[in-house]
Amino acid sequence: MNTRLNILRNYETYCYQICYHMLRDERLAVETAKQALIDVYQEAEFFGRSHRERQEMIRRIAVRRSLQAYVENEAADRIPASV
Repeated sequence: MNTRLNILRNYETYCYQICYHMLRDERLAVETAKQALIDVYQEAEFFGRSHRERQEMIRRIAVRRSLQAYVENEAADRIPASV
């Protein structure tokens, strides 16, 4: 398990950078990157891939999570405060 966490730690900044670039909101990018990294951790195949393949997998999952976060955040902003 420690080996997997150490491998994943090498990609934390990369994942956050993608999320922040898409969301332009530090708080939301941090939360989104956390969720993306959890998704990656659950993908056993990630740990058997090359560095380049790992980056691609991180990018794909970070983009997907960022788009989900953006949609959810936009929807939350549209709900009137009185509701």
